[in-house]
Amino acid sequence: MSHVCLCSSSDRCEAGGAGAGLGGAVAFTAKSPGRGGRGVLLFPEICLMELQLLASGSPDLEVLGHVFHSLLGAVRANPRNAALLYHQGAVKTILTAFQSILSQSDSSYEDCQTVLVELLVAMMSQRITAEELALLIRLFQEKNPPTVSNNQLSLSYR
Repeated sequence: MSHVCLCSSSDRCEAGGAGAGLGGAVAFTAKSPGRGGRGVLLFPEICLMELQLLASGSPDLEVLGHVFHSLLGAVRANPRNAALLYHQGAVKTILTAFQSILSQSDSSYEDCQTVLVELLVAMMSQRITAEELALLIRLFQEKNPPTVSNNQLSLSYR
């Protein structure tokens, strides 16, 4: 499966890099001066649409994992991407649409759960609404809450 990442001429994407696997629809601006890694997502709404499409179907765990890892790569590549995805509603989408994945006890879901929790932590570390906090608390009250390994949930309520 090949992917095309729409990048500016000064920021070349490689297959498998942040954004690959998101249908090739993720575009980055040029690298930020003084920062390594990729630039800022130009179309974060496309990432949210991708999450919504995955949530509405029954995709393979491998596909889900690939997309979640790609999103996490974009978030790690540039912290501003976490805020952009947050403002698009990605946190609420993950907490509601992927709640069944997050509460699975089957070990085959562990990778997806870990990446989803890492995405949530990255997006919620600066801001969280009362509704999102309630969804997060409800998630960890489930019979099989996701395991947070090597991560600390340090969220500030505003």
